Amino acid sequence: MESEALRPRPGGLHWRASRPRRGSVELAARGTLFLDEVEDLPLALQGKLLRLLQEGEYRPVGGTRAKRADVRVVAACNEDLRAEWSRVVAFAATSAFV
Repeated sequence: MESEALRPRPGGLHWRASRPRRGSVELAARGTLFLDEVEDLPLALQGKLLRLLQEGEYRPVGGTRAKRADVRVVAACNEDLRAEWSRVVAFAATSAFV
């Protein structure tokens, strides 16, 4: 999911990226990014998503500089996120649970 959302760069961590490719965050610019089954996000990715929500910026996979993103995030899950604090951390900035 990380490489899809945060766009791999040539020569970066993902060797298959032979040319720059726009990730989900960049494609959703000035629009809405829908994330499904967010309860399955690894903790490391939750932190990156939290940075996107709070600061409006992200670092592309293999990139060395943060990029700004003007994107609205809508998330869905199959669990009650309020019941599990470790899962809520990445979504605290939204203040609304679906």
